Amino acid sequence: MQTYSANDIERILRLSRSTLRGLIKNGFVKPARGPRRELRFSFQDLIVLRAARALIEAKVPRRRISRSMTDLRRHLPEAVPLSGLSIGAIGDQVVVRDGKNHFQVDSGQYVLSFDVSMKNGVLRV
Repeated sequence: MQTYSANDIERILRLSRSTLRGLIKNGFVKPARGPRRELRFSFQDLIVLRAARALIEAKVPRRRISRSMTDLRRHLPEAVPLSGLSIGAIGDQVVVRDGKNHFQVDSGQYVLSFDVSMKNGVLRV
């Protein structure tokens, strides 16, 4: 199984070392240790870190990201990895897609998705 170093993560995902340390500290990922005690990340870790980067880029406050991921991890069975979920942002809220449904992590409320289009000057929902 291929693993990735912290330098690889910085290069691939453009995450700073301090952001990476914070994500590890908050339990987003649990990297293994290599033969020289260096951090080694799995492909699943890479997927979760990519989702975290997307939340950061969506300007979701870091405190909300941490709180949301902690809540999500607490409510999920241990066998369900975060890498198996589609995690994103709507506004400044962390949202998880579960099949066709979307729900806010903080509140557990479902998010309704409306398709809106404009055709011939008429708004269609």
